Amino acid sequence: MNSFKIASTFIFSIFVLSCSSEDKDSANNNITPTLSEAEIVQQILEENSVSMTFEEFSNSNRMSTNSSGNVTKLGFYSLGITTLPTEIKNLTKLELLELDDNLLEVLPSEIGELSSLKLLDLGQNKLSFLPSEIQKLSNLEELYFGENEFSSIPSGVSQLSSLMNLELNKNKITSIPSSLGSLPNLFHMDLSDNLLTGLPSSLGNMNSLNNMLIGNNRICSPQELQNIENFTNFLRVCQGFDQQICP
Repeated sequence: MNSFKIASTFIFSIFVLSCSSEDKDSANNNITPTLSEAEIVQQILEENSVSMTFEEFSNSNRMSTNSSGNVTKLGFYSLGITTLPTEIKNLTKLELLELDDNLLEVLPSEIGELSSLKLLDLGQNKLSFLPSEIQKLSNLEELYFGENEFSSIPSGVSQLSSLMNLELNKNKITSIPSSLGSLPNLFHMDLSDNLLTGLPSSLGNMNSLNNMLIGNNRICSPQELQNIENFTNFLRVCQGFDQQICP
């Protein structure tokens, strides 16, 4: 996840058990332990701390218990996860969900039921689309899906009126929908390392936008940028762009 976080970001810890000497010996013999053999333990912060593996988290019985409704922060990093259980909808108080550096190709539509969600990190997966139900996340403030397989920005993103931070870097995005310019609270947007050839003029209406990264795209002339009505203000959020493109 990008280091850029607004102050309200919830902080939580994930603990990975240290390898035993026996594990280290097997590693030296070029034997790579599987996820279950690695004894990876995640800590979920609730009113009381709870430790569980991803397998336990995925268990529908555990997800259906009353205690699951108290979970507010959840993170599973670098575990090779390919799917999420549909029972995730039972985490009604979940505010932070971090799933970066996994193997997710699709999200269940039930993710739209997480009405309390404020931060969703899907970076470094294999996603090429998001379910339309994503637009139901009216409280979402931070959305990260850099380093995936997106060729376009999911339409539901333009409906996220509370969104402040949006990171789409290192995808295969070729264009930006004009509807993105209607996001009233967007402060930071990272579009770097894509296949963009231009920017919609509607971005000039985004008075809240303070930081936009658009380096390493195919925008090759300032004339394309001048389509933005509020070009003077746009230049101030264009820092880091190639000098020959953004004077």
